[in-house]
Amino acid sequence: MVDLEAMTRAGLRIVHESMHGSGAGYIRELIGQGTSTVTELHAATEPAPPPWADPQNQWDLEKMVVVRIDQVAVAPLQDELVLGSQDTIILRAPPSFGVGFAGYFLVSQALPLVMLAWASALPFLQTPSARAFASLSLGNFRSIPSELLMRIIGNTAILMVAVPTLTMIASFAMSWVVLRAKTRGAALVDFLAFLPVTVPPIVFSVAALLLALFVLRAVVPLYGTIWLLVIVYAVARLSYGTRMTNTALIQIHRELEEAAQMSGAGTAGVLRAVLLPLLAPTILYAWIWIALLSYRELTLPVVLATGANLPFSMLVWSYVQSSSYGRASAAALIMLTLMVPVLLLYWLAARRAGLIAPR
Repeated sequence: MVDLEAMTRAGLRIVHESMHGSGAGYIRELIGQGTSTVTELHAATEPAPPPWADPQNQWDLEKMVVVRIDQVAVAPLQDELVLGSQDTIILRAPPSFGVGFAGYFLVSQALPLVMLAWASALPFLQTPSARAFASLSLGNFRSIPSELLMRIIGNTAILMVAVPTLTMIASFAMSWVVLRAKTRGAALVDFLAFLPVTVPPIVFSVAALLLALFVLRAVVPLYGTIWLLVIVYAVARLSYGTRMTNTALIQIHRELEEAAQMSGAGTAGVLRAVLLPLLAPTILYAWIWIALLSYRELTLPVVLATGANLPFSMLVWSYVQSSSYGRASAAALIMLTLMVPVLLLYWLAARRAGLIAPR
């Protein structure tokens, strides 16, 4: 929806690609009667060749849109041009945007990776020089004990699978209670689900440590196990999971569930046949995102981790604490390499959920 009256009064400078007369005059008539001004390109009628087949037309439009917030480019859609009935607003990024994005990527992503690779190949930190290049090796990678590395990869894999699974099950159950069950305590359940985001992670981990050591130790000996981290991670991510499931569930109209119930489906049937298929893209997206957060989490395990339940982030941190920056860089590179498949899966899930526009 476009508010034409607001655009007319907004003082915009509008560039309209009329595609050789097929759309001439439309935008000027709709918007150009107030403080906004309309500049038309290719307003003369030229029937051949088809105007959308000429790349020069698009370039003429793009080069007219200068770096100003109040300038808008307008061009007809290809499939609507034959009918001559609709136009679409195209917002073009200025060329400086690409330069700025490249600079941001260089500073925030490329340079840190280069520095990690450089530090991981050196016996000690050095500035680039002929002597430093002569000392490059894979010694830091070989110095990480393989048994320790495999145990840490196993712990991290458990966290990445168990935490998002437990979180999303609890999140869906809480969202069902809040939005569908109509119980008296629904508001309290929603409040408790959102509460973890208000607690600093270090406070959360200390509280969990004291609880595991002095309250639950005689009943359930969780301290020193990976399951203590799983429970703490899941509770800490509950606020994010419930926000995702609440947002998705509130968009599903109750009439779909009522229709399934009228067809004889019980609560389990409604969940299986109606809600879960519709919620699947959101649940998958949130699951992968929570898995990534669990993979890189450092604040929570810094208090709760022991030699038996050490995750990957704590391995890097322990090397940093012991001033073994070469080993820390090597471990960080291994950690980033293992994260690439998960990032690819996250990107695919985000596209499926409609959170990334297809090209």
